[in-house]
Amino acid sequence: MGDEIELKLVVTPADADALEASGLLHGAPAIAKQISTYFDTPDRALSNAGFSLRIRRSGKKRIQTIKADGASAAGLFARAEWERPVKGDTPILDYTTPIPTLLGGAVDAIGPVFEVHVERRTWIIDEDDAKIELVLDRGAAVAGDRQSSFCEIELELKDGNLATLFALARRINAIVPVRLGVLTKAERGYGLT
Repeated sequence: MGDEIELKLVVTPADADALEASGLLHGAPAIAKQISTYFDTPDRALSNAGFSLRIRRSGKKRIQTIKADGASAAGLFARAEWERPVKGDTPILDYTTPIPTLLGGAVDAIGPVFEVHVERRTWIIDEDDAKIELVLDRGAAVAGDRQSSFCEIELELKDGNLATLFALARRINAIVPVRLGVLTKAERGYGLT
């Protein structure tokens, strides 16, 4: 288990293009197409308890992630996270995660609820005393025939001073207008169900 500290910024697709062309982001980004399937019980026991469970596919690679609600304010998210590689599209819910303890026998009722499709562009920014992963996601949450598109920047502090993360956000806002993002991708998907 680790902790994730992330600032989410919402941009328009045109402003995302302008940011990429601005020169702020050095070098070519790593580009990945991702499909994340989110799982829950029919009565949404995981979501109601403040957890999300997904398997993210990118090429042949699959990563299972469980996130617990944590402190969040004004687009800044700090939450516990459990990640592990998996071979297929079925979650592994053993006691290395909190889910069996949380749900007991209801763990057998977990199934897919919605998907999030993303084109992700990633840059690693080493600045001052911090290492920040800047991700530009363009995509949509999809539940049945319902869809919610988004374009957002995630700034994740990998190491160093939190103030550097906010300074980078201010530099981005000086180039293109941004809004603080308050919805996670899981919340977007659940909003469609």
